[in-house]
Amino acid sequence: MADVNYQVGANADDGHWIEGSSFDATSNGPFVGNISGVRHSFARWTGVLVPQGAIINSAKLVVMGRAISGTGKTNIYFNDENTAVAPTTYGEADGKALTSAVVGWNISAFVNGTWYDSPDISTVIKEIVDRPGWSSGNDMMLIWKENGSTSGSYISWTAREVNTASAIYLYITYTAGGTGGVLTVNYEGGVASGLQVTQI
Repeated sequence: MADVNYQVGANADDGHWIEGSSFDATSNGPFVGNISGVRHSFARWTGVLVPQGAIINSAKLVVMGRAISGTGKTNIYFNDENTAVAPTTYGEADGKALTSAVVGWNISAFVNGTWYDSPDISTVIKEIVDRPGWSSGNDMMLIWKENGSTSGSYISWTAREVNTASAIYLYITYTAGGTGGVLTVNYEGGVASGLQVTQI
């Protein structure tokens, strides 16, 4: 098995949009929920080193909470593309193709400055790496959608704009081609560092 983890590496690679209204990639706290409109968010990771067709043993988001009201009822999708491009307008964000696989995450606690793990999203990641056009090193993007939160209920998570160390992570553990090892790659600002491989 191999483990990879990535952090959003550019301020423009996270943000949110309000249905039928506006787009924002500069907010310190992207929203998902139902506050002054239905809000959805996104986050993109570049250079994801997972082979095409790999077995996804586990996968998760690790996100720093910022604010919450009520219970944020959310769905985790990814952009169903071979390599994801971050949106720059409302139309681009709202028009992104979604994976068929989806994982629900209803959040009732989100303390500012605290890290939280999402439920396992292996099925979502598997759908991306099983695409015929997927290649190791392509880019992946989370599409995090509101899913029936009551009016006034939302979560807000910490954007890269707050601090590069606070940006949302993507963790993936996979098995490919009978090879073994533990591979850790840390990304910040789009540059890989701390590469280590250990055979098992």
